[in-house]
Amino acid sequence: MKLTLKPKYFITAIITHIIIISFLIFIDFKRGFYGFISSPKINDFQMFDLKGNLFNRKNLQKKYYFITFGYLQCPDICPMQMKKISKIAEIINDPEIGFIYVTIDPKRDKAEKLSSYLSGRDSRIIGLRNDNPGELENFSNNFKVQYSKEIFPNNEKTYKIHHSNFIVLTHKTLNKIIIYPDGLEEYSKIKSDLALFKKL
Repeated sequence: MKLTLKPKYFITAIITHIIIISFLIFIDFKRGFYGFISSPKINDFQMFDLKGNLFNRKNLQKKYYFITFGYLQCPDICPMQMKKISKIAEIINDPEIGFIYVTIDPKRDKAEKLSSYLSGRDSRIIGLRNDNPGELENFSNNFKVQYSKEIFPNNEKTYKIHHSNFIVLTHKTLNKIIIYPDGLEEYSKIKSDLALFKKL
């Protein structure tokens, strides 16, 4: 993650350009799926749940996971993504399915705050974080998630984070994932994707 001090729209344009290029290279177009199939190489990683337990590649292989990235002070995108994850959890009652919210702002999103944010939501939604920027970036890079901090002038403690806006569904084998960018919100089709995905 890079620290920047540039005009808002310039940063947004740069990140959008990077995301589009990464996304087009990353995906593998297949017919029959609502989302975009990709075959990434998922490197091992070290993240932690909100109780401090290690969550790594082996843990990710235990279920099919819907994953979203965000931060608690995000004004618009992140609440919408959480709403989508919650809706998917509502219509999919399957013990093989899990849901993950990854904070890209661990400096402010401490475990207690994230736990409070997730309380009252579907109990299958877990929070992951890591105070080590390198480990967080390592995990995010597995899914081509881009994020960049914009520091506001005259106050380095005040900042916002520009980031990718999509949900990822991981296969237990980790050989395939499905990407749902903003706009793919037909939940019945996402549910159908899951049934088809399990057969791969």
